[in-house]
Amino acid sequence: MIRRIFRRSFRLKLFGAFFLAATIPLLLCSLLMSQIFRIRLEQEIAQQNQEYLEGLNELLGQEETALRESAREICSSSQIRSALQGNSVRPVQINNILFDSTRDIPITAGYDLYDVEGTCLFSTRNGAVGEQADPSWGILGNASAVDGLVFSATEDASDTARPLYRAACRITDRNGGTIGYYVANIHQSGFRQYLEGKYGTRNTLLLLSSYYRPVYCAQPSLVMSLAPLLRGGILHETSLDSLEQDFHYMISPAPYCGLYAVIRSPVVLTTETLHLLQTVTLLTLLLSILVSALLAIRFSGQVYEPIDRLHGAMQQVSRDNLDVHIDPVQDDELGELTERFNQMTSALKRNREELLENQKELNEAQIRMLQAQLNPHFLSNTLDTMKWISKINQVPQLATMAVDLADILRFGISPAEFVTLDSELNVLDRYIEIQKIRLSDKFIFQLEVPDELRSCIIPKMILQPLVENSILHGINNRDGGAITLEIRPKQDPQILSISVIDNGVGFPAEMTGPYKKPENTGGHHLGLYNVDTILKKHYGNRFGLFLSNETDPAGVIVGAVITAELPLSYTKPG
Repeated sequence: MIRRIFRRSFRLKLFGAFFLAATIPLLLCSLLMSQIFRIRLEQEIAQQNQEYLEGLNELLGQEETALRESAREICSSSQIRSALQGNSVRPVQINNILFDSTRDIPITAGYDLYDVEGTCLFSTRNGAVGEQADPSWGILGNASAVDGLVFSATEDASDTARPLYRAACRITDRNGGTIGYYVANIHQSGFRQYLEGKYGTRNTLLLLSSYYRPVYCAQPSLVMSLAPLLRGGILHETSLDSLEQDFHYMISPAPYCGLYAVIRSPVVLTTETLHLLQTVTLLTLLLSILVSALLAIRFSGQVYEPIDRLHGAMQQVSRDNLDVHIDPVQDDELGELTERFNQMTSALKRNREELLENQKELNEAQIRMLQAQLNPHFLSNTLDTMKWISKINQVPQLATMAVDLADILRFGISPAEFVTLDSELNVLDRYIEIQKIRLSDKFIFQLEVPDELRSCIIPKMILQPLVENSILHGINNRDGGAITLEIRPKQDPQILSISVIDNGVGFPAEMTGPYKKPENTGGHHLGLYNVDTILKKHYGNRFGLFLSNETDPAGVIVGAVITAELPLSYTKPG
C-alpha cells in the first residue's frame, strides 16, 4: 500500500529522496567514524602492548647474555677452581669474584657455588652456605648433562621464597672433570624491583610458568582472580579477549627461561562508553532526521508546486484548451520550464490554425488531382479506339503501338509504387516493341536476367527511363545499335545490380562516376535524374546510379554503361 502511494505521488517521491539523501550519509558516516575510531585505538593499544612484550623479551635476552657472560668468567676463574677442589681460599675473595662477574646482570639475583657433592660452599645470599642439592636431580642434574648454561623455571609460583627461575652450569678442571656448579637464583622480588613502573598504570604485566601458573604480577591483588581465567583460557585454546569484557590480553613466550609474558590492558571503549557513544549518536541522528525532514518538506514543496501547476495546465491542454497560461513565480529552471510551456501552447495554437488552412488547401488539391486523372484515362480510351480503327484499315504496326502505349499508360497510372521485376520487364517489352517499330528495327535488344530474380520487388518505372536514355542519347541515328540489359546480384547477395549497356557514343568525361544532378537538365537525361532520385528516396544515398564508358584495347570509347544499385528484396518496403 505504501509502495503504491509513493509510486503515484511525485511529491512523496521528492520528499523521500531529499530525506534519504540527507539522513543515509549521516548515518553511514556516524557508524563508520565510530568503528574506525574504535579500530584505530585498538590497533594503537595492540601495537603498544606488542612493544611492551618486545621490550620484556629484550630485557630477558639481556639477562640471559649477562648470565652467560658471568658463567664464563666464573668457570674460567682459577681461584674458584682451586676453592672447589678443596684448596684453602679466603671466602671474601670468592665472594668478590661472584659480585664482580655478576654486576652487569640487570635483574637482582642470588649466586651460589656448589661442590661436586652438591654442597653450597659460597653464596651471595644470606644463610645459603651449607645447603644441600642433589647433583643428579633438579637444576644441578640438568647442568651435569650439558655443557654451558641451562635454565629451569619454578612449577610452584605460590612459594615466593623459591626462585622464579634458576640458571646453572657445571665447573670443570683442566681435564674436563666436574668439580662444582655455578647457580644463579632469580626471585620474584628481583623481577618486581626491576619491572616496577615500567609498563604504566593502565596495563598489567603478568608472568606465567610453563604450567601457566602466575609467577609474577604487577598488581599482586589480581593474581588470585586472573590466574584461573588465564590458565583455563590457554588450556581450552579460547581467545583471551573473551575472558573479560572490558580488557584485552596479549601473550608471548619468553625466549629462554620457560616463562610466558601476558599484557592485560583495558579496552579503549568499554561497554559503558559504547552505550554513551551510541546514545549520543542516536540523539544526533534524531536531530538530523528532524532537520532533514523540515528541509525535505520545504525543498520538495518548491519543486512540486510548479510541477503541479504544469500538470494541471497539461490536463487543460489535453481537453483541447490551448488558451491556458501559467504565470511563472520562480527564476530558476522550473520558471524557465513554465515559460517554455507557455510558448509551446502558443505554438500549438498557431500550428492548429495553419493545419486547418493546409487541410483546406489539400482538399482542393486532391479535387484537382482527381480531375486531372481523367486525362490519362481519356488518352487510354482514345488509343484503344485507334487500335480498332487500325485493324479495320489493316495497319498492324499502328495497332501494336496503340496497344503497347495503352498498356504502358495503364501501368504508369496504377497506384502501386513497387512492382515485381517481371511486371517491370513486361512493360519494358512494350516500350522496346514501340521503339523498334519507330526506328525500323535499327537496333537489337538483349535481356540477361536469372529466373529467380523475376519475383524480386523494385520501384515502378525505373527500367524504361534507363533504356530510353540509351536509345535517345547512345544509338539514335546510327545503324547496328545494340542494347543489353543485365540484371544480377552483386558479390554482396543483398544488392541487386541493373546495368544498361549500349554501343553508342558514351558519356562525356564530366558525367562518369556516381550520378550527379545537373544544374540545368534542359530536357536532357531527365529520366536518369528521376530514377536516381527515386532510388535515393526509397533506399538512401548509398544507392543510386553509376555512369561509365566501355572502351576497346586502344582506349577508344565504344559504348556507355548505366548501372543502378538497390537492395535485393522479395517483399515491399514497410
